[in-house]
Amino acid sequence: MELEWNDAMATGVKEVDDAHKVLIIWINRLSFEMKSNHGRQEIITGLDFLEKYAALHFKHEENCMLQLHCPTAQENKNAHAEFLEFFARMRKNIEHNGPTVKSVIETKNVMGDWLNNHIMKIDMGLAKCVQKTNLSETVVDEEKV
Repeated sequence: MELEWNDAMATGVKEVDDAHKVLIIWINRLSFEMKSNHGRQEIITGLDFLEKYAALHFKHEENCMLQLHCPTAQENKNAHAEFLEFFARMRKNIEHNGPTVKSVIETKNVMGDWLNNHIMKIDMGLAKCVQKTNLSETVVDEEKV
């Protein structure tokens, strides 16, 4: 089953929500490539993109939370660090052993569950901070990010 974006995941920060949508697309793409037994290079290319994109997105999201004084900012930063550690281990495993059935299932389950749970629990702290500003859509000052 593919991950899907829904409006309940909206944080109110367009850039963050758009990035979450891109992450969902790429996690689904990576899962498809692994299940379809595509070549190692295609999978590594997907991993490269996800790793770089996630790191940039996490930094932006963390800065949004700091700028809006969200009480979940540190919890968010810690969760991001844990995810990047998992991602690095998973990537090393796939590079070394190839996309095994176990790695395909683990990647899809862990990455999908983590993203979904992270958005619905921790990132909703950002949504609450945005609501407190009484703005329907917050644009975070990119110069501060």
